[in-house]
Amino acid sequence: MEKQWIGLLAVICMLVAGCAYKVGARAAPAGNIYSIHDSKIPGKYALQVTGLDNCCRMEVRPSSYICGAHNFPVNASEAIRWSIQHTLSLVFENIDLNDGQGNVVTISVNRFDPKLRFGKVVLNTAVFAERTRDGDAGPYCSGGAEVIAEAIASATREVMERMAERLSNNPALRTTD
Repeated sequence: MEKQWIGLLAVICMLVAGCAYKVGARAAPAGNIYSIHDSKIPGKYALQVTGLDNCCRMEVRPSSYICGAHNFPVNASEAIRWSIQHTLSLVFENIDLNDGQGNVVTISVNRFDPKLRFGKVVLNTAVFAERTRDGDAGPYCSGGAEVIAEAIASATREVMERMAERLSNNPALRTTD
């Protein structure tokens, strides 16, 4: 009889402790860039991305009591870094990550809210997007990780598109046009 109580107690502890479902953050570069120019921004640019390691790692917890015992660890650093690099390669003729040559494009990521700063400040802007997704919790609430990943990818794509459009259409960056 004592073994049954120990087994039941172990099951209850596992249910109360909850589970962690790692969120597979996906890269989401810009898809639609609306530009008034037919060409990319000319010149050589060095890309520096800062803040990814501090802001893009978190643990998401449900705000409702449903699946409230579960958490969803997110590390979107590499997905956002790749999204930025790919998006900017669509806007600039020549841009390389951390090569130190040419004009510098610095993107500082803070709460998934990129800010741009150039060596000589030509353009200072911020872009923001917020997306929500609904989905099925699935068995043992494992579906939450996929719902979070979809929302992050959707918001990242929109931020990349807004950033690319502001850069591509900025006359200060097109001194040779």
